[in-house]
Amino acid sequence: MADAASSSSGRCWKFGVFIKFIGEDTRKIFVGHLYRALEQKAIHTFIDSEELRKGNDLSTLLHAIDDSRLSIVVLSKNYASSTWCLKELVIILECMDAQKQIVVPVFYEVDPSHVRNLRGSFAEAFAKHDHSKAEKEEVSSWKTALFRAANLSESGWDSQDYRDDGELIEKIVKDTLHKLIHVSSSKAHGLVGMDYHLNKMYSLLGLGVDDVRFAGIWGMGGIGKTTIAHAVYDEIAYQFDHCCFLDDVKERFKNKGKTNIQEYLLYRILKEKVPSKGSLNRGSNMIMKSLGKKKVLLVFDDLDDIAQIETILGEHSFGGGSRIILTTMSCYPELVWETDEKNRTIIHVAVLHRHASIFNLVHGIGSIKDLVVTYEDDQGNNIVHMAAKLAPQNQLNLVSGVALQMQRELVWFEVLLLLVPLIYL
Repeated sequence: MADAASSSSGRCWKFGVFIKFIGEDTRKIFVGHLYRALEQKAIHTFIDSEELRKGNDLSTLLHAIDDSRLSIVVLSKNYASSTWCLKELVIILECMDAQKQIVVPVFYEVDPSHVRNLRGSFAEAFAKHDHSKAEKEEVSSWKTALFRAANLSESGWDSQDYRDDGELIEKIVKDTLHKLIHVSSSKAHGLVGMDYHLNKMYSLLGLGVDDVRFAGIWGMGGIGKTTIAHAVYDEIAYQFDHCCFLDDVKERFKNKGKTNIQEYLLYRILKEKVPSKGSLNRGSNMIMKSLGKKKVLLVFDDLDDIAQIETILGEHSFGGGSRIILTTMSCYPELVWETDEKNRTIIHVAVLHRHASIFNLVHGIGSIKDLVVTYEDDQGNNIVHMAAKLAPQNQLNLVSGVALQMQRELVWFEVLLLLVPLIYL
């Protein structure tokens, strides 16, 4: 995933994860399953291959290590017997020091203390290295690298603490996704005040509650709806069994049709093409067969009509904790009645902060505006009372000079005074 593999410093990494291991111990069991699990979470992963070492050429592997945001080093029984593995471990730790890359050790059926203190199979391996043709200085660097890797055990994993490989892999994948997302700061999304928007969305989503919730981001084009949705998705995706960010829904409906969207959604979830054979019912049934009772995160960006969700999903029955996020430019009158913690509607907030474009958009919805303008917040204030209060300083500063500022304030008050019946003043 491109966003998760980007650091807060702005560097764009080619891979999210580099997996280092010794093939004879773990390739066909643990590592193979770990690789597939990471890829299923859309984490672009580089897996070491024996073919890359032909001719003693480390260049491809060196580039992969350097281009990876996080390295998972699987330390198993025969790891230290491979000079290739030891050389690469030294390089991985150098990248950690120089480029702040993340290194996560996995102690697979070995005791971390054996790695740290060169005991057991690690002692046997170095007894051979000490008498080999390898330079003493290089052998010493291998020992130091193993010692340092073992001391990263607090951020690593010990297979002996888990019932089976499946449980261990699930934990590693979830933690890896969380680490990759954590290093992508909200600044990378290009919006000032992103933390505020994220916190508002978290409040709506109620992530700790075991129900199924929908949350919407509504507003005119260009205000950052998609950016906010992407930021929320990136931050919380690791908490779900299945995730999908479906962008440009309106255009997809218009240009490719409903069944194409269903097929694309299935592809994103199952990681393989599953044709719905042109049937909407078959497509929605397949989606629910894949997602039913699972904890899912779905984002539908740029909806033209809320009914499009029903068209895509059919009668959905997701597992507890599932969250569906929608973004749309369409005006839905019922949204006007949604209130914040101070019992203010969107039109109250627009007046209070002098956002004319938002006020005009909401006010143009229809006859419902006649009711909204009289609505009061928890202090008994309607929109005229809001206009009577001085605008926030940042809004006043949009106009230079006290006289012009007051003139602008008077215009707001006079316009709103005409909208609210006298009995409500």
